[in-house]
Amino acid sequence: MVTVLGIYNPPWLIAGPHEGSAVIVRDAKILAAVEEDRITRIKHDGNVLIWNSIKEVLRITSIKPADIDAVAIPWESPEETLFTKLRDLKLASVIHYPYVRYVSITRTRQMLEAFGIKAPIWYVNHHRSHAASAFLTSGMKECSVITLDGQGDRDESLSAWEVQNYEMKNIATICAPTFGDFYSAVTYVVGFKMNDGEGKTMGLASYGDPIIIYDKIAHFLRVNGLHVEGIVNKIDRMQVDVTDVRPFVPYRHLIPENNNELLNLARVYRKEDIAAAAQKLLEDRVLEFVRNVIAKTRKNRICLAGGVALNMKLNQKIREMEEVEDVYIFPNPGDSGVAVGAALQVCKELMKREGIDCPNDRMVHTYFGTSYSDEEVVRVLDEYRLEYQELKEPEKAAADLIAEGRVVGWFQGRLEFGPRALGNRSVLADPRDNKMKDKINKYLKKRDWFMPFAPSMLSEAKDEYLEEAVEAPFMIMGFNVKKEKIREIPAVVHVDGTARPQTVTRDINPSYWQLIREFEKQSGIPLILNTSFNRHGQPMVRSPEDAALHVVWGAVEYLIIHKYLVDAKVKL
Repeated sequence: MVTVLGIYNPPWLIAGPHEGSAVIVRDAKILAAVEEDRITRIKHDGNVLIWNSIKEVLRITSIKPADIDAVAIPWESPEETLFTKLRDLKLASVIHYPYVRYVSITRTRQMLEAFGIKAPIWYVNHHRSHAASAFLTSGMKECSVITLDGQGDRDESLSAWEVQNYEMKNIATICAPTFGDFYSAVTYVVGFKMNDGEGKTMGLASYGDPIIIYDKIAHFLRVNGLHVEGIVNKIDRMQVDVTDVRPFVPYRHLIPENNNELLNLARVYRKEDIAAAAQKLLEDRVLEFVRNVIAKTRKNRICLAGGVALNMKLNQKIREMEEVEDVYIFPNPGDSGVAVGAALQVCKELMKREGIDCPNDRMVHTYFGTSYSDEEVVRVLDEYRLEYQELKEPEKAAADLIAEGRVVGWFQGRLEFGPRALGNRSVLADPRDNKMKDKINKYLKKRDWFMPFAPSMLSEAKDEYLEEAVEAPFMIMGFNVKKEKIREIPAVVHVDGTARPQTVTRDINPSYWQLIREFEKQSGIPLILNTSFNRHGQPMVRSPEDAALHVVWGAVEYLIIHKYLVDAKVKL
């Protein structure tokens, strides 16, 4: 057996919105994966010291520190970083960046030693780790892999890989600025936080006209073969906003002054039109790049990872390309998921040394986090003095409440790994009532008015509601909703007629499948509105304590946690 601990702790002393995470992989199978912010309750917690998530994955798996064969870190070593900066002759980077990397790695080693983990550390290039997270969970033998984000090692922000007989070969690596930096810059100028609000930019885009300023920004991104050029200069990572009083201040990137051209557009044109034009430009240029990669590799099955792969509208466009046979997107494509890629890559190398074949099974769920016993749940409910009753059929009770127009917190099984609540830590509501969006936003999400909610649907019903339907278990792919169905489920359809569904199968999550089935029996609708169980500004709930607090805050009307029903005594 080969056991690898993968950790992602941002390689900076002052970390931005990049969630730390830990994962344990044994013989290329994910046993546990947890994000740090789910435990600390500090959203996007990017602390260098991710004690909590390491401790948690060890606890979940009951694996002893001495049994870990390797620790995988999805960054190049400080020595490699120093060589790169010296080669580039960037004096400030030579002095600063390798130093903070060295200090962070030193602290990481001390942290591992405190756990009693003495296994060797393997450093894996950041974009290789992204690529491995997608390919090694795709179930594919041959494919093209593309990673797209803001910045990795050596300022890399885009890479392409050819996979032949289960082996990845890099065919292109491109430094910033490319797609991620461009979209983040646009996110800033339309008023949202970079590396956090890109999803808002995507949601806002549907309310604008992309044609109005498309020609004015088309030169911001150019694709030439397997090379991409962008004139929106790379964000200066050394600029820090220190207004946050946390001990480890999460900096937000400030847009540099030499992006005046983009800033000037924001002073003249509507934000909706800027977002729409940027979304269209991103789609046009990425699709062009994908075509060029396929032409090079002759492999039309695509794997995607990196933060840009969270853009469900872009993912939909890629899936709809004539040249593309299949698309697989790693369900946690941002930086908190990169620990999985590093761990799987190292595990594969170690297994290869021992002559063991490395499986490459398709990921079918993300339930790799913490679970709790009924006894633990009851103890917490009693501690918070919440009245509750035991249910014989929790799924039917939840469906009844949803059909009555109630907002239900649903807490079951193991915590999801990644940005999407997929039926274990979810808030559920009736998709037929368009007022549900305002109701949930007012008391729970407090999100921007234009942000859509997503449906969880029975897999058996996908062809009835979606155009060109395929299995979509991770809520990361956009689909056009059939026009005759939009009026049935207005609360989960965006203004452009699209939805970001989760298809639910009975074998993967039988309890959640049964809940939706019970709702269908009452309403005739085989899907429900599903959003993550978290109050605005907080990470998704992890523990019974987190769920109980949401009841106390009046964020949901009812909580069904395991087989127990809690009435929050509020009517939203």
